[in-house]
Amino acid sequence: MMSLLIPTLETTRLSLRQMKETDIDEFVKVFADPKVMDSFDFASFDRQNIEQWVHRNLDRQETYGFGLFSVIPGAQIVELGYEFSSHYWNQGYGTEAAAAVRDFAFDKLYLPELTSLVRKDNMAAKRVSEKIGMTLRGEIILKSKRYWQFSIRRDRLDSQGRIC
Repeated sequence: MMSLLIPTLETTRLSLRQMKETDIDEFVKVFADPKVMDSFDFASFDRQNIEQWVHRNLDRQETYGFGLFSVIPGAQIVELGYEFSSHYWNQGYGTEAAAAVRDFAFDKLYLPELTSLVRKDNMAAKRVSEKIGMTLRGEIILKSKRYWQFSIRRDRLDSQGRIC
């Protein structure tokens, strides 16, 4: 077991911290939002689904020393992902959160690359990926759904975190 490495990340408007079991109630609300669930194959996730998801993430935090990222099976690429309740959309929170996690992943965890899978019709998430310097790598199909695959390599950023 590895000790947790995730500090609280602070941006101008956000605090991003490691997931906790006490977050379940808030996640139940977020994933009950039909607009959020448009990215998934289900109308909503029930409490049991959310509890299982949170516990899987907590296990990853304990095992790998970081969380809130998903490892794509069969690859050594870490996925950047996030969800917000739809009443927080279009206020820049997604870009702010994604940039903070990108910086942490590269500056503290020294990950070589991050990827993001975006449902093909999710233009807002596509823009977030582009704003934080990710490049479209191609399209993939997962569970009969089409996704854009974006990625960014640590070596694309200068010492100030700007895109080279």
